[in-house]
Amino acid sequence: MFDLVYAAFVLHHIAVPKQREFLRIICNLIKPGGIGLIIELNPLHLPTALSFILNGEEKDARMIFPWTLAGICRELSVCETLFQLPYTVK
Repeated sequence: MFDLVYAAFVLHHIAVPKQREFLRIICNLIKPGGIGLIIELNPLHLPTALSFILNGEEKDARMIFPWTLAGICRELSVCETLFQLPYTVK
């Protein structure tokens, strides 16, 4: 078991039906009180979304929305979620 387990830009490459199992595995690798860090593309950021759509190499990938990820974490009952956007709105 680990204090920190992270997956950076991986989840959108995993088929939607298998994302829950992937996150369950991540959570099972974390020590009690440890941190699971999931870094993903922001589908709400227009330039990112357009780049993703226009990139032919990403044709089978699906971006995941923050609320979808939060819902999966709630279903697993093992994760707390924190979203930090790369910008602030004033």
